[in-house]
Amino acid sequence: MKKLLRLDKDGRWELGGIEFAIRERVGKPHNLIGRVSELEYLYTWADNIRQEISRSVAFLGRRKIGKSLILERLYNIIYSEHKGLIPFYYEFTEGTRSGREFYHDFVTRFYMQVVGYYTRDISWIRSAADFNTDADAETFMKDIGMHAVNHVNMRRITYFLCRHEGEWYYPRDLKRTMNLDIGDEALRGELALLHKYDLIEFSGGRYGGVFDRTLKKVLMKHYGDILGLPAEEFNAYFRTDNLLDYLQERIRQLELDLAEAEELRNTMSVLRGEHNDLKGHYYEREVLLRLIKAVIDGEGGVTDGIGVTEFDYTLNYHLSDGQEIDIVLEGKHTVVMAECKNYAPEYLHRITEKMVKKFADKARRLKEKHFPEKALRLIFFSRNGVEEKLKPVLRQHGIFLH
Repeated sequence: MKKLLRLDKDGRWELGGIEFAIRERVGKPHNLIGRVSELEYLYTWADNIRQEISRSVAFLGRRKIGKSLILERLYNIIYSEHKGLIPFYYEFTEGTRSGREFYHDFVTRFYMQVVGYYTRDISWIRSAADFNTDADAETFMKDIGMHAVNHVNMRRITYFLCRHEGEWYYPRDLKRTMNLDIGDEALRGELALLHKYDLIEFSGGRYGGVFDRTLKKVLMKHYGDILGLPAEEFNAYFRTDNLLDYLQERIRQLELDLAEAEELRNTMSVLRGEHNDLKGHYYEREVLLRLIKAVIDGEGGVTDGIGVTEFDYTLNYHLSDGQEIDIVLEGKHTVVMAECKNYAPEYLHRITEKMVKKFADKARRLKEKHFPEKALRLIFFSRNGVEEKLKPVLRQHGIFLH
């Protein structure tokens, strides 16, 4: 994860990549300006905690000058970078209370934020940071328990239905057969959620499983979690995939009138474009995983000299002129930049000399501007290779082909 505390060219704080786990009292996040030295100091101090070299600090100042706001932004940045440092925010409110009351409040809000950090569910954190309401330990433990029970139930249900593919169950039959300790309404809600994400099937009020497709989705969901890919994009991928298969089958098997056939062809053309974009999107992540694996395994080659504890990466690195580099992998002394093409064999002619030159030019501009002291390595990844006539062009520009 790259550093999220950074200024744009106009000297305002960039907000890309920050998830606002705590609501900041400034209102809209872009309203926070300045405070550069304070935030830089505290960010470095927080980062050094992971190295076990930071000491406690007192952040002092008059009332209403923005101390709490700075800490809220620091909290949101640390939460979003997700490097293993768990932020904790606590306010001492006015009034009196017993030591026992303080202990329960403090500990409950602490564990709510820990749970929120690990589950990536900011509702826990926002509840913990709402000091206008009480933090009830009993309610918190009950919610945690129900969350864990429901998670186990959903996994059991998915596994059971997939193991019994071809059999269909009404919710009440499923509850009785599996001896589930769950209320009827909660069970219907979980089944609806599993069906919404297309992990199980629904027909005529009954539920069933399809093992092969479920396994495929579970594996791809795990693959996405490695890089924090949004779940919506997986939904879009499978939805597009299924529609393409459906339309291709219809056009191949049915006798359609010309108007309907033309409408379907147009729809399929749009879907094919979206599908190809998504395939390219996933191919970039596949390539990045291969590069990271090469660093971890010490394979050398294009990642030679990049240490496992000293690298950072960026997908779709945006340049100031609107262009982008697919992958930037930065080591201590070396920066690797990669272009990724997922063209089918029949479309390899679309990878042109002009495309290669454009990649080399923008990569070297980025290197000179942001990585002037580091050695540059250029890589061109193409799932199905390139035409023979293009290989001398790649060598001419000092680009490795993978």
